[in-house]
Amino acid sequence: MKIESGEIQDLSNVKIVTNESYIQASNHLANGQNAQAGKKLIEALESGLRNPFLYLRLTEEYLKVGNYSKANELNQKTLEILNSDKIEVVFQNEIQLIGNNRNDIIANAYTHKATLHLVNKELKEAKVSISKALELHSKERNGIARDISGRIAIEEGEFEQAISIYRSLIVDAPKHVLAKFYLGKALVKNGKHDEGSTILKQFVGITPPIHPLAKEANQILQTLSNDKASK
Repeated sequence: MKIESGEIQDLSNVKIVTNESYIQASNHLANGQNAQAGKKLIEALESGLRNPFLYLRLTEEYLKVGNYSKANELNQKTLEILNSDKIEVVFQNEIQLIGNNRNDIIANAYTHKATLHLVNKELKEAKVSISKALELHSKERNGIARDISGRIAIEEGEFEQAISIYRSLIVDAPKHVLAKFYLGKALVKNGKHDEGSTILKQFVGITPPIHPLAKEANQILQTLSNDKASK
């Protein structure tokens, strides 16, 4: 089974298997028991289960905690599995997901890949990966990819482009809270301090104070306040 132009051409080699750890993890997730789910997902991983959803989920978790080396390892494995002739699923609906949403699944892996390149300041590689993700994603599922695209634009100093991306993303996905932070940051960097400050204050107001980006937002606001006071 090979992916060509972002599509899985044949589903005949997708095999349903039994994996108790994966089943228990799914049950824990359904009940909001994320810590217990995490342990069971690791058990499923260690059992050798070749399930792309397992690898995507764990990649996301390792990205959240900043373990980029492990996230990269798992994400590479996701793409390897999707390009192999052996994909294992545990639930019937996972076959349907692969068949109906295969491009979005592949796009998620490319979005993770772009994120990892961005962390390492590999902007050229990040742009290549996020371009593939945006090409493959359906519009209703491309919010995170657009977010990463905006972050790359900020890193490259393309602030107008970033502002455009985040204004559009906020309209299409109002619950994408981080978009407010990056929009505010891009506005400030582009010299639009008043509007940027307003957006950042909105972000701080709806974000837990311990969140790293809330702290960064407050630092930007403090710097703007100090600059204004010194004039």
